[in-house]
Amino acid sequence: MKFFWSALLLAFSLHVSGQSVEKLKKVADEYYDAERYLEAAEFYEKVISLSPSDLESRYRQAFSYLKSTNYNTAEEKFSALSLVSGPHQPSSIYYHGFLTKIKGDFKAADSIFSTFLQLEPASQQKLLSLVKFQKAGCELGMRLQRAKPKYKLTSLTDVNSDQNDLGVIEWAVNGNLVMSTTRKVHSLQYYDPKFGDYLPSLISYGKANNDKWKETSFFKKLNTRWSQGTGSFTADGRTFYYSDCNKESTCKVLVTTWDGKNWTAPAELDTTINMPGTDVKHPFVTASADTIFFSSNRPGGQGGLDIWMSLRIDSSRWTTAINLGERINTQGDEITPFYSPAYSCLTFASNGLAGYGGFDLYLAKQLSFFEPKVYNLGVPFNSTLDDTYLFLGKSGYLSSNRDGKELDVMTFPYGSLKEFFEYIMTNDAIIDFQYYTASSLDLYTFRMDDYQGYDIFFPTGRDSAPPTFNTTTELINIHGAGVTPGELVRLTIDSRTDILTLANQSGRFAYLLSPDSISNKYTITTTSKQRAVVNEVDTAGSFYEYAYEKVYFNYGSSHLRSETFVALDDLVRQFEESNIALIDIQTHADSRGDKDYNRTLSEKRGVSIMKYLLSKGIPEAKMRVFAFGEEEPISENDSWYARFFNRRAQIIIHTETQVIYNKPETFLVMRSLDLKSVAQNLGIASNKLKEWNGIDNRDLAEGHTLRVFDAEHRTPSMRNLINQKDIDDNFFLYTVKPGESLESIARKFKTIEELIYEINQLEEDLKPGDEIIVML
Repeated sequence: MKFFWSALLLAFSLHVSGQSVEKLKKVADEYYDAERYLEAAEFYEKVISLSPSDLESRYRQAFSYLKSTNYNTAEEKFSALSLVSGPHQPSSIYYHGFLTKIKGDFKAADSIFSTFLQLEPASQQKLLSLVKFQKAGCELGMRLQRAKPKYKLTSLTDVNSDQNDLGVIEWAVNGNLVMSTTRKVHSLQYYDPKFGDYLPSLISYGKANNDKWKETSFFKKLNTRWSQGTGSFTADGRTFYYSDCNKESTCKVLVTTWDGKNWTAPAELDTTINMPGTDVKHPFVTASADTIFFSSNRPGGQGGLDIWMSLRIDSSRWTTAINLGERINTQGDEITPFYSPAYSCLTFASNGLAGYGGFDLYLAKQLSFFEPKVYNLGVPFNSTLDDTYLFLGKSGYLSSNRDGKELDVMTFPYGSLKEFFEYIMTNDAIIDFQYYTASSLDLYTFRMDDYQGYDIFFPTGRDSAPPTFNTTTELINIHGAGVTPGELVRLTIDSRTDILTLANQSGRFAYLLSPDSISNKYTITTTSKQRAVVNEVDTAGSFYEYAYEKVYFNYGSSHLRSETFVALDDLVRQFEESNIALIDIQTHADSRGDKDYNRTLSEKRGVSIMKYLLSKGIPEAKMRVFAFGEEEPISENDSWYARFFNRRAQIIIHTETQVIYNKPETFLVMRSLDLKSVAQNLGIASNKLKEWNGIDNRDLAEGHTLRVFDAEHRTPSMRNLINQKDIDDNFFLYTVKPGESLESIARKFKTIEELIYEINQLEEDLKPGDEIIVML
């Protein structure tokens, strides 16, 4: 722009006058609006020297120093502004506190944030949430400062440069290290003058004879003029998944194969991973590449970049991606996932969880991704600036700008994965979820924010996709009349698929179906075998889809259990009838009995649920039953509890508008227990269990189910309570025989003694007749 060419001339030629100040301020503002913060700070300095009372210029200058990473000067400026009453005082206090925090003075920063809270700025709700978030980070920092680090990080000087070096991973083919760098790697590499660096490219290093790392050329042909970011290899190192960001489109995940001499032409993963119009980056694949984790700003997330997961269907197809939920993902950004399937541990970087400074590294651990315990890795892995790209191979690696310069690769020995994860989880570093997320993206993370033009971390020139809560489904409407009121109407698609509904009091019925679920050859009949009259097939529209909880049935029965009434009443309470477009009732049976019997039993179970919901005000036209019989068991295990979980109904709800609702975990009582014992097992107050389940103080019989809404519950002994998600063919119930001990049982089944101890939460020696859970 023209002002860039004339700026210096203006600086020297203007005289000290009101007009001169205005012209200087105009130039400073233009630099500021163009995000040229170094130049903006310089011109605001001239403005302030001529007009010291110009608080707007003083604030913009302080912010310019902050954005250009001159933190010491920014802190000095914000500190002075925090003492001056006016519209910028609250945010100046906030930034003063934040800059004090990233210096590592958590106690002083906490005191500054407390000063902000004393102001009670009612009009600053967004900033108020951020201050509470930062205070939680200060408390975490003060707590973890007391810990004595077991590990020591060292800079990997052989591979680091004076530019950004990030994302080291190990290549199994020859032991090379592979990473991204913003140094000059090849002639086509674009230079970004705004940030003073080249766009990231792939680079590799191998061990030389002197045991030093030396640059190799194995990955150079994968580089383009745009941005390439490291990702993940399969176990044999012959398949490589990585990020490619094209300035003219979006970031995508590519895959290439090593043929022994070269990498094959990279191919984009299908659109279930590379969703059009969204950014997808930081891929991590499991050793066999049957699961992929990645970061994306696609719709359906919590905000910003979220971590998603998908499963491989075949060589070229993946399942619809699953968001890992609000315990891992926040309104900030979650990036660089690393997963250990052996220990069910996910590590990742986030700027939206309580932490030390910018991006911190976290560990999520639980049987379910959606309700994990989340731990801050603490020192030395996290600093007051940005720490990302944790990789655990033969050595441990991460990328950090903790020295206030560019991102460098740090390395550390860590022994074993088990040893490392146990250390993190016993280090008093669990996140307090009261203020675990920032309420907006106004939480600046400085150095990582500076790299957004490279598209490895953030999208450029696009707003983040708006968050939604569930996927939408397009449906068509098949409706008709001429049926006896209350009669069962059956839509038959093929020999295996019937869908049931009830005719209303006027003899009318309706089916809402996805367009690809039927052909032109479907038939509709009623209980009396008459052919129903189909009036019309038309488009019903698109709806939000929710997988409500499962309910269960006794053996050979279609009668609703007392626990089912509570769950269905809760459905009606949480989802307004006027907002419900459709309820799918998918019913199942165990494998006892023949297939036809179980298919009919499944139909009866679905009709029982439909009739109860009808009594609660849900119209017949809004419900349908899919009866699967014994064809889709949760588990092939023939234990009584596995068969119980197979006798289920999954309820799917489609709504006109989005709904936020509470969904519990369901536990099966494995042996008769009193309510007090159950509460102690779960670490939950008895009155909560009563409230959630509509029960009194009576004993709970074997086979009773409990709904638990508290994600922070204690993991119970599997001898007492078992979660449906824990049902696996490798679990079974075993009765201890005379003369057997924990050690001999573990040896007998070739499993780990400690594992039997933990999942059963044994508090005394085993006795003959005790029942325990064994996992092979």
